[in-house]
Amino acid sequence: MKEKPCCKPCCPPPHQPEREPMAYALYYQTNLLSNSAPFDGIALPEVAAQSNGDFYSDGSTFQILKPGVYLVTYVINIPAAVAVNTTFALQVNRQNVASTVRAVAKTATDTPHSVTAQAILEADAPIALRLSSSSLITITGAATETVASLSITQLAKC
Repeated sequence: MKEKPCCKPCCPPPHQPEREPMAYALYYQTNLLSNSAPFDGIALPEVAAQSNGDFYSDGSTFQILKPGVYLVTYVINIPAAVAVNTTFALQVNRQNVASTVRAVAKTATDTPHSVTAQAILEADAPIALRLSSSSLITITGAATETVASLSITQLAKC
């Protein structure tokens, strides 16, 4: 009679360290989108979701506190009856990120318009992000309409 092989491993499996969760945040603004001066940060004071302790926001500047590689995306929705003539850009430490600069020239008689851009950023130390406009803007939508959002998603650790 042959002996049945054992199903138990001879050695315990190697210890798998717990994975640290990736950082994420989603900021947005409904109804009214504005800035206080040209090239100043656009206010996005609402927080839809945010991982604990990884970000800091004063409503128009967003700090990434956790080192890593991040996908950052912004979307601006301009309603039909609003005229806008500006250049939007995501800024890192007050410098435009080249892949995110978007010129917009929309009249009040044009159809609704969406502006979107994204960038992959590496943060070795805390960095400050903001969505900026080259001119003073006021974009008014419906009371429940999201007129802008900023999404920050960690892709990898540094």
